[in-house]
Amino acid sequence: MFKVFLYLFSAIFLVIFATQNMDPVWVRFVFGPAVRMPIIVLVASSALLGYALATFNMLLRNRREKKRNEE
Repeated sequence: MFKVFLYLFSAIFLVIFATQNMDPVWVRFVFGPAVRMPIIVLVASSALLGYALATFNMLLRNRREKKRNEE
């Protein structure tokens, strides 16, 4: 039951955060021209990239642990 409340709270928080951060900003990448996008898109893509990198790191670490335990 606690997880349901946690997910519900997170969803409500994200909806409020998204509606408050719709202002466009200029983003300059290392290569290419500057791009204009809403803040929420920038934050969400950064969060997804961070999640993907953390998951990839965890998978690599688990794989190394498995190999170590097999030896």
